[in-house]
Amino acid sequence: MNKNIIFKRILMIALTILMILLELSFWPGYLAHDFFWSKSNSAYGNYNSPYAKGVSTTQYFIPQMSWLSGIDIVADFDENAVGNETLEFAIYDEKGKKIYDDQISIAKMQSGLYYTIPVKKKLKVGEQYYWTICATEDLPYDWRLMYSADKTGIASENTFVTSEGQQTFGEEQQTVSQYCYYTHKDKVIIIATCWCGSILIYLIILEIIQKIFRKPSADNEEKEKNHDL
Repeated sequence: MNKNIIFKRILMIALTILMILLELSFWPGYLAHDFFWSKSNSAYGNYNSPYAKGVSTTQYFIPQMSWLSGIDIVADFDENAVGNETLEFAIYDEKGKKIYDDQISIAKMQSGLYYTIPVKKKLKVGEQYYWTICATEDLPYDWRLMYSADKTGIASENTFVTSEGQQTFGEEQQTVSQYCYYTHKDKVIIIATCWCGSILIYLIILEIIQKIFRKPSADNEEKEKNHDL
């Protein structure tokens, strides 16, 4: 077998393996999982004033991905005093249109731990939204929402926070919250785009290699014809 043909096959096998390894190395880590959390782990967490009827907190945020699975919050309260009290939670788009609302049962929460509010909504990446949590009744115990004293460790989505009926938040303060995204639908698009791009690059490189090896072969054939003559 011609040495050029053997070398060409070895080169193509090596190129194929290299393209696959490069493809896998460039993928974001979250593509290995169905969910991705943008976490908030501030070491300077504090609790705001107790909630009562009419008291609310509004957190503005910009989603990193389109499929928002849930939002996690942390609160402090006396679990032994909890009855059937609820809080009103809602998400609005940048025009103020309500796109999600839910009644949160305090009995389902644990004091000092993250509680996931199941949103399951498709949002537009790069646009600003805001969520509000409000007490629709006077609570027979102190229920306080955790916030960060500065920007250290807060979720990157959070931009600024406001409140009604309680203390005013400073510019450096944000709620201690996590944003959970469902990556499956985005993952399919990302993976398909990556592989299509890689295949296109692979075909271009293959065509270049074919041309490189084709020219010496043509020259050799011409020399053999001249020799026979």
